Amino acid sequence: MPVRPSAPVFTDDQWRLIAQRLELSGREHDILECLFDADSEKEIATRLSMSAGTVRTHLKRLHAELGVHNRLQLVRAVIAAVQGRSHE
Repeated sequence: MPVRPSAPVFTDDQWRLIAQRLELSGREHDILECLFDADSEKEIATRLSMSAGTVRTHLKRLHAELGVHNRLQLVRAVIAAVQGRSHE
């Protein structure tokens, strides 16, 4: 079972900033927030009432849009966005 953070990783204001800087759709934002809560694709799908395949499609699109190749790079890109710097 994944370890869950005891407190939110980012505040609501920081998530809005991330969504703006990375030009995220509402669903992309929702999926990223779940991902930062250490949810698996299956848990994200259940939480957002969508299929695991749809979650994978959104994650693939996020990887492509941000020019990253794995989840670690995706996480780093999000952290860079909240810090106001390029993820590259």
